[in-house]
Amino acid sequence: LTITTKDNMAVTWTPGVTSGTTPQAALVVSGVDGFKLSNLTIDLQGTAADTGVWVGRTCPGLTLDNVAVLRPKGSGFRFHTAAGDSARPVVLSRSRVKSERGGVDGLVLAANCRSVRVVGCRFDGPGANGIKVDGPATDVEFAHNRVSRFDTGVLLTGSLEPTQAYSVTFANNTVVMPGGKTAFAIGHQFRDARQSLTLARNYVNKDARVSD
Repeated sequence: LTITTKDNMAVTWTPGVTSGTTPQAALVVSGVDGFKLSNLTIDLQGTAADTGVWVGRTCPGLTLDNVAVLRPKGSGFRFHTAAGDSARPVVLSRSRVKSERGGVDGLVLAANCRSVRVVGCRFDGPGANGIKVDGPATDVEFAHNRVSRFDTGVLLTGSLEPTQAYSVTFANNTVVMPGGKTAFAIGHQFRDARQSLTLARNYVNKDARVSD
């Protein structure tokens, strides 16, 4: 299933979300094959939704391209157990989150996401974390993204068993954290051969911090 706009023109959508539904997201995508969505702006101002797009379960070939989330209250995008495969990963590309309040996460990956690519996206604070990876994740790559003006640019956190598989790559990203805020906060200690974190050719402004 492919959803795009006529002549590839961007469309702004202000969703109606019923209070109390779970997950509290404008758009929920779960357990689909080959789903593609492009050229959509989701404005959450004045809605009951706290998240723009929630993705869950196995979704090989899922692509979200040029999707913007404005004014989220919880997170722009949330991937929960989202999984593609090596040939058909879950892809978030050329997308944006613009927050206007504290406590917001731009993008959250939680509960063992697998085979996910985040490419060419922009996450603009204020907020808590630009990108948050909570718990184990495997075959996950972030490339050519820009994160700015959150309390923490990239947070790797959550429970990770000593022998649990973990492989995350950050390459060619720009993380701008003015005022000495933290660009990368790494909350794991990797002791097993199946666990790896790769940081390559990322730009971080000189007064930002990297902590572990």
